[in-house]
Amino acid sequence: TCIDAVNNLVADADMLSEAAHEGRISTRANPERHYGEFRKVIEGVNQTLDMIVAPIATVKEAVETITTAANEISSGNNDLSSRTEQQASSLEE
Repeated sequence: TCIDAVNNLVADADMLSEAAHEGRISTRANPERHYGEFRKVIEGVNQTLDMIVAPIATVKEAVETITTAANEISSGNNDLSSRTEQQASSLEE
């Protein structure tokens, strides 16, 4: 019925809102649960979320790469510092 269709649309909107609030940005509504114009609305919302989330995912990946590189540099610096101290200690002896 029409009431069921509206209730399903509202339920999916609520589910997407809750998922976004909880940080689950990859959550999508299932358009197969809807018919006609309601299906088009859900498909449009899913496409909009994909367009918004894609750049965020790209930035997240870049941040993870930078974090890994920074950790490797820090580890290398600590190793170099330790070896420099050992070398200085050897020279003092």
